[in-house]
Amino acid sequence: MKKFVLIFFSIFLALNVLAQGKEPKAIVLTDLERSLVEQNSDFAFNLFRKTRDTENQVISPLSITYALGMLNNGAEGITQEEICQVLSGGRQTGYADAHGERLA
Repeated sequence: MKKFVLIFFSIFLALNVLAQGKEPKAIVLTDLERSLVEQNSDFAFNLFRKTRDTENQVISPLSITYALGMLNNGAEGITQEEICQVLSGGRQTGYADAHGERLA
């Protein structure tokens, strides 16, 4: 056990020393990417607001977003518009999908 701890600690120190010389890169988002992030945040917060009164449940907005996104790929017409409205956090128009298309 002591050997394992010693090896783990040595690797941790080595990686820490290597990482100190590098500065993190700034992430620059396009307008479309910013719109997607904002819409995903709105969806997650709306979901949490609506489920706040429930007890003993774990909710993953990311998983729900993925499931609805996959469903949206095969949807058309009113169904697609309604899914886009839900994924956009309640907006009536202007939902941007991952391909850069503005839907609904």
